[in-house]
Amino acid sequence: MKLRRAPLLMALALLSLLAAAWVWLQPYEWKPDSPDGTKIQSAQLTRDHSYFWLDLRLDPGQLHGLPHPLELTRTDASTDTPTIKPVQVDFEGQGLAPGANPEATLQNLRSISLRFWLEKAQLEHPLTLVAGTAHLTVRSRSGPPPLADGDRRTFRSHHW
Repeated sequence: MKLRRAPLLMALALLSLLAAAWVWLQPYEWKPDSPDGTKIQSAQLTRDHSYFWLDLRLDPGQLHGLPHPLELTRTDASTDTPTIKPVQVDFEGQGLAPGANPEATLQNLRSISLRFWLEKAQLEHPLTLVAGTAHLTVRSRSGPPPLADGDRRTFRSHHW
């Protein structure tokens, strides 16, 4: 009796591993609109009373400097909708010490972290990150996700 269940349990374990690998390894966005290869690796949302902190981690691709403009916009925005600038920008990589050669620094850049301070109303619409010529989908759904004060949630896809 136990020998008959072993293949079934092994098949279920294999399916579970494949599903976990798919969730972990899938890209944040399948076809990002980014000529220089910049893409979002993950997004983390933290509730802070009635506001939210949105932390984005970017793969810089072939960037040759900090993209300009660098701002968050509503995906369905008209031209009069205000954009949101990051309150903090961090670079991660080797040789990023103060006073380092900027050319060498950009070659060793592994990721860029952006932090945005959002009001609840700003999460009522889908969001796009404009990074130079790239337009990256941060969020494709409307309405803030349900988070209690102080809760943090990491997203590996723009479907949140």
